[in-house]
Amino acid sequence: MAVLLALLIWASDTNVLLFHLINDATRWLPVAPLLAFTLWGNTLAGLALVSGWIRSCPRILWAVLFALPPGMLFVRGLKLVLAVPRPAAVLDPGTIVVVGPVYRAFSFPSGHATTAFAFAAIIWLLSRNRPLRIAVLVLATMVAVSRVLVGVHWPVDVLVGAAGGWVCGSLGVFVATRYRWTANKFGQRGAALIAACAGVGLLFTRFSQPFEAATGWILATYAFAMAGLSLRALQAEPADDLGGESALVEGVEVKSRRAASD
Repeated sequence: MAVLLALLIWASDTNVLLFHLINDATRWLPVAPLLAFTLWGNTLAGLALVSGWIRSCPRILWAVLFALPPGMLFVRGLKLVLAVPRPAAVLDPGTIVVVGPVYRAFSFPSGHATTAFAFAAIIWLLSRNRPLRIAVLVLATMVAVSRVLVGVHWPVDVLVGAAGGWVCGSLGVFVATRYRWTANKFGQRGAALIAACAGVGLLFTRFSQPFEAATGWILATYAFAMAGLSLRALQAEPADDLGGESALVEGVEVKSRRAASD
């Protein structure tokens, strides 16, 4: 659907017109929410946000990890090959509103929209909570629209980015659900490590605005807390029985006893 809409906009040559219609609304909107929505398109921030599922659904974090390679190939590949200029590079500066740093190159597709919809696809496919699924989809849409509002992307950029993100997120879920270990205690430990790494990455990320930096630190603290609590709970539980190393060892021991008795 997003791709078809992008093709329609491109064929009708209304990309610039739609950009102005959306971007002009920024003049009446507060800056902080726009920056907040933009932050949720950051992969590290997204990983920190879903770290609360380390125990209940570790496959969410693994699916994000598996979605990263195709996502990076999709975004960076198209950016380098097409090298589409951003709005600030081709439009009169007096006719647009840019919030934050001014970027001029590599507009297509939107990496933030790709990331947001990859997360949305992963949660949509792995969660059974319908209100949550709808809320995440709405949030992803707001992240994508915010990229036009802050003046750094064309509407076509975010539409194609959203479509690509959904495909990459679906691929991540496909890989994550093919292996049992992504759901057992080994998978939970790995998910905790992924969350902790995301927290470290956020601490070393250079944000353009103090508000973003403060939010990044809060998310990093949350990721560290969830990872630590999850690992502590796992340490207090008995050995894994879902195909992990302990289950394998136990199976070998049982077979050895049977062979000895025979």
